[in-house]
Amino acid sequence: MSDLKSKQLIVLKGLLFLCIIAGAAATILLEQPTLKVAALLALLVWASARFYYFLFYVLEKHVDPSFRYAGVFALLSALASGRALATQDPGRPGAAGGHWSDSIRSLARRMKAARDRGAANLAKAPGRPSIIVVTLFVASVLSFGASLTQDGFYLQDRHNPNAWSPSIFLLLFGWLAVFKGFFAWLANPALLFVWSLIWFRPTRIWAVVAGAFALLFALSFLCHQRIITGQGPSYATIAGYGLGYRLWVGSIAAALASSVVALWKSLSPSPRV
Repeated sequence: MSDLKSKQLIVLKGLLFLCIIAGAAATILLEQPTLKVAALLALLVWASARFYYFLFYVLEKHVDPSFRYAGVFALLSALASGRALATQDPGRPGAAGGHWSDSIRSLARRMKAARDRGAANLAKAPGRPSIIVVTLFVASVLSFGASLTQDGFYLQDRHNPNAWSPSIFLLLFGWLAVFKGFFAWLANPALLFVWSLIWFRPTRIWAVVAGAFALLFALSFLCHQRIITGQGPSYATIAGYGLGYRLWVGSIAAALASSVVALWKSLSPSPRV
């Protein structure tokens, strides 16, 4: 899709974004009309705008003029594939010098080299990642399996505090709660994605990104004081968190650590022989 050329359409596009922001904010406040939600929403909008400004203005104007991308996905794709600034010429006219510019170029070159080296290593000796990566990977899988035998949380119900809380039940049917605003279950497919990347392509940065999102999804459960327990929908108060939840979070943390170590190992220069 080509970029917009009409000034009127560009202004209209900006106004539509403003309408989306206003509509989404109003909907959230109508659902939870509290000062805490309003403050967090304002902070989220402000921080998001500042971060976008940093990515697509500050980096180009104050770090490196060649650091230009069409959007967030283009930037992440370039960084993940090692293309970002990897072929830049530090001495060419218009290129910004300095420590930050050199560091970004160096990181991009190392990521590209890591990708090529990782592909070569997999072709020569598949299934031989670092012992630390393997240990963390195995710990993640075992912790996840152990978590399925335990309770995930406890309800404030003296008659049946363990209702709805077996972890295996939550794994099989927890996706239904996503439609009611409980996003913690999404950590499971994200964790599976991390495992697959660690096992098949341990040098990919996407394993780290997916692991971070999985951990955020899992920890988001701590923000809920009540949990849905029926089709009404009916809710019950969460009284505590079981060993299953702790093992589950530990499994995700171990997978994230494994992906971080794998990425760090791939970026480290290979020893000379």
